[in-house]
Amino acid sequence: MNATSNFLTSGLYTFADKDPLSDEILVLWVPIASYWIYASFWHLIMISKIPYFEQYRIHTISEMEKRNRVSLPRVLSMVALQQVIQVALGLLVLSPPADPVRYAIEQEASLRWWTGLFLSGTHRLGLSFSLAKLVYWIGIPAIQFLGAM
Repeated sequence: MNATSNFLTSGLYTFADKDPLSDEILVLWVPIASYWIYASFWHLIMISKIPYFEQYRIHTISEMEKRNRVSLPRVLSMVALQQVIQVALGLLVLSPPADPVRYAIEQEASLRWWTGLFLSGTHRLGLSFSLAKLVYWIGIPAIQFLGAM
């Protein structure tokens, strides 16, 4: 097998073996599930015509029906198609870490480094490892997320 076909099929082979709550799989289905939950909630609010929400409506329903030329089934099918393509492309590039043991060792070394950094100021309180975990698992990803946004 050449490198290209190995790259294209590696995600498909590993997908069947994955835990649905692993990071690689969560990246594929959580945005889609979040979208459908969020959009469904607001669609239900719109069609239920609750007076509290109706007072904040920007466009009336008749105005929306007159201006909107795309039917709801068409919108749903296009969104579903886009998400199927998104998942298919995600599966193609999905690959586990090359060496999970080495990856775990690198994470452990990083945690030790952060623990050592906090050890000087918090050794009496016993908080160094807790602070290191907080920074490594929450602080750094939050900064990366904000930077990406």
